[in-house]
Amino acid sequence: MYRNEILNKRYTHLQTLLAEKKDPEIFWLVRDLEARKMISGLKDDNGTMRHEHGEMGEVIAKQLSSDSVVPYKADIVVNIPLTLEDLSRALHESSGNMASGRDDISYPLLRFWFKHEPEHMMSVVRNLVANGCPQWQCARTVLMTKVDKQSYDVAKSWRMVHLLPTMAKVIDRMMLIQISKEMKLGPTQFGSRKGHSCHDSFKITREFAKFHNFSNTRIMTMDVKGGFNNINTDMLLDIMMADSLNHEILMWVKRWLSGRSMELKFNGQISKVFNIDKGVPQGSPISPYLFGVYVRDLFKPRLKYIPGISSLMCSYVDDGTIMVAGSSLRTMVSRITEMFEDANRIAMA
Repeated sequence: MYRNEILNKRYTHLQTLLAEKKDPEIFWLVRDLEARKMISGLKDDNGTMRHEHGEMGEVIAKQLSSDSVVPYKADIVVNIPLTLEDLSRALHESSGNMASGRDDISYPLLRFWFKHEPEHMMSVVRNLVANGCPQWQCARTVLMTKVDKQSYDVAKSWRMVHLLPTMAKVIDRMMLIQISKEMKLGPTQFGSRKGHSCHDSFKITREFAKFHNFSNTRIMTMDVKGGFNNINTDMLLDIMMADSLNHEILMWVKRWLSGRSMELKFNGQISKVFNIDKGVPQGSPISPYLFGVYVRDLFKPRLKYIPGISSLMCSYVDDGTIMVAGSSLRTMVSRITEMFEDANRIAMA
């Protein structure tokens, strides 16, 4: 009895902790929660409760999949100059405690390989970057409860975390280095890069309020609905092309977004494979940065002079904050509303 009580308390603690975490820190905790939470049933679009594993899998997968299939772009071959320094950085910037994917290969093993045969490993990496690996497009996906949801019998109350092969994540991190050199996020966009952590985002918010005296400041927080799952991949590629991203890197991203699929692991069972035709995998090191590129216009600072009013907008990945300071409450509320409606207009475009 005491053992069961301890296990239940430990599970509740981990569930709350995981629900509050963001990429990439959640992944080393996934194994402690995986398959412990049983999903008793989920409602489909018609409100009918589904209890069979296969039926619940269909309900969950519908968030990312449809009848259409985006075939893997095997014909895309790229030539991107990568260095041993890039590989070393990608290997050592990743925590050794992160969960491995379907291949069960760990970061310590890859670091051991790099330590003893760096040139051989680099040769393999260059080949994989140039030609791709279609087997890596299928992720094993685990489910975590989102925090503060009224009900967990609907699919949107669960966060899907894609456990990708470890080598694939290393290569994604190397490509992130290349993309971030050419495509910059806004100065008030935080997350997925050094010097722009959650703490830095909070610091800006606090300094703004402190500078304008806390009592004269109003703050609105907002969230991009669906986040990573709702990214229109064609629009993402158009944004990157318009930003004059290197053609070889753009083609790599196009191939990386194609032919994706997943198998769901929950209730101790693994589902069939579902095709994915939208979003980016929440589990890849590159996804938060690509999401930042996708919503860059949404969260860019709104420069408008209004006498007696100061305003600022910043974001941490998919969470936005609008800050307004002034002496008139009515004017502050009007400015916050204006900024929110402008952001929402861009998001709905």
